[in-house]
Amino acid sequence: MANIEYEYLNNADKNNIVINHIRSVEYNLYNLEIQKVIANTATNKDQQLIAQLDQEIVDGQAKIAELKELIVPGE
Repeated sequence: MANIEYEYLNNADKNNIVINHIRSVEYNLYNLEIQKVIANTATNKDQQLIAQLDQEIVDGQAKIAELKELIVPGE
């Protein structure tokens, strides 16, 4: 990440922003899980859609792991 000096953002503020991003990704992941349940209950399962949803879930989990690295401990 760029070394930008923030005059009015402290570490707690930055953590809150990161946590909000994580929360947003988690909402998306939950939505993807619901879509996958629906796709799996269809009589004609769209395997390509299911594979795409699986990939999006993996990508979301990777985003969360990366975002967690940005949290400043102890704040």
